Amino acid sequence: MVNSRHERGQLVLIAAILVATAILGAVVLLNAVHSSPNVKAQSDAQSLSDTDQMTEQLHRHVRKLFFATSTGDGEKHQPYAEIGALGPNVTAYNAQLGTFVSREKPVVTDVEYDPARSVSGGFVAGSAIPNESSFSDRYIEGAASLPYLNVTVAEDAEVVIELYDGPGPTPEQSITLDGENTDYETVSGTVTCSVVGPEPDPGGNAGATVELEKRSGVIRDADGDSCTFAFEEMSQYDVRITAGGSSTVDGSFAVTGGTPASVSTYGNPDVRTESPVIVNPTVEISYQTPSVAYDSEYTLFTEAEG
Repeated sequence: MVNSRHERGQLVLIAAILVATAILGAVVLLNAVHSSPNVKAQSDAQSLSDTDQMTEQLHRHVRKLFFATSTGDGEKHQPYAEIGALGPNVTAYNAQLGTFVSREKPVVTDVEYDPARSVSGGFVAGSAIPNESSFSDRYIEGAASLPYLNVTVAEDAEVVIELYDGPGPTPEQSITLDGENTDYETVSGTVTCSVVGPEPDPGGNAGATVELEKRSGVIRDADGDSCTFAFEEMSQYDVRITAGGSSTVDGSFAVTGGTPASVSTYGNPDVRTESPVIVNPTVEISYQTPSVAYDSEYTLFTEAEG
């Protein structure tokens, strides 16, 4: 059950999102006022542009609502939602949307959470990264999908992220952060991001972040340098995250796995788990322009194209 502290934080977030929507709604109305009613092609093009803008903003809003649903005031937003909690937040957002976006002019939207198409699973997060232990110590095992993974290293140290396709001792894919560069390794070869790593640039900041959202990946350092890649699809995902040295590394991680998935802390007091929770939500969005009405489906962590 979502407690009152969580509910207050979520209501504040919904209000902030709707203020942003109000600004976009005003732009849409101004565009409608200043467009020529005698030029249908121009009007249709404007409607498409307005629809695209609204769609992009709605997608951002769905992401914000999802990440904030299970957290309270002052807590770090995490990539999961308690079952039964996300739907009411989406409903509240949709109910208020009509007060900010005109139901007469270029675009009308309705947003509805779709629990049947949303993916449940397990969530695990750590406030520090432990040193190496048994290769079988995997925080997530047997996951049918890997919607989200984020690992942040706050110091000059080696951290290894390993993805296993089954119980064997050899990972199919791994990412190694160290003080000089970042290596992304697969059975097909190694990709090195030489500009990215916890080693600070001269006068810069230490730290690096790896973020995976299904098959899309990005690695960033604290000074904004980054590289992107597409990690390979597997039949299942076991996830192991360890410090390469002999001591715990200052950093954090958050990972979700789609059902079936088992999660474990392995007795680590810096690690917590949640299961079952929603790890990849889907919403139905309805649009209406002056010339056409249609529906679309949006899943937050959609896979990148091949």
